[in-house]
Amino acid sequence: MRITMTDWIHRVLDEYIKEGDCCIDATMGNGNDTALLSRLAGEKGHVIAFDIQKQALEHTGERLLKDGCPENYQLFLDSHENMMNYAKPDTVSCITFNLGYLPGGDHSIATKADSSKKAVEAGLHLLKKAAL
Repeated sequence: MRITMTDWIHRVLDEYIKEGDCCIDATMGNGNDTALLSRLAGEKGHVIAFDIQKQALEHTGERLLKDGCPENYQLFLDSHENMMNYAKPDTVSCITFNLGYLPGGDHSIATKADSSKKAVEAGLHLLKKAAL
C-alpha cells in the first residue's frame, strides 16, 4: 500500500488534534485539510481557514457541508499572513499549510514566499507553547 505525504500528515493530525482544539488552515484550497481539522476539533473546537481566492472559499464551504462537518469553522478571504488578526497568541494547537496554487484554479495566483514567511512567523506566536 502506497502512503502519500498527505496521508501521513493526516494520520499525525488524527493522533494530535483533540476535541475542543483551535486549528488554522492557512491555505484552505479545496477544503480537504479544513474538513479534517473541523472533524478532529469537533463541536467544541474551532477552525479558522484562509485563502486569497474566492473560488477556494466556495469549494471549501461546499466540501464542509458535503462531509457533514460540525459548524465550528470560519472561512476568510484573506492572506494567511494576517492570521494574527483572527486568533490570540498561545491558543492554536495546529496550523496546516499547503503552499502553491489552488488545484483546478488560476495558476497565476499562488502563495508567495514573502507572505508565507510572514504567516509562519505569525503562526509561531499563535501556537500553544506545548505544541512547539
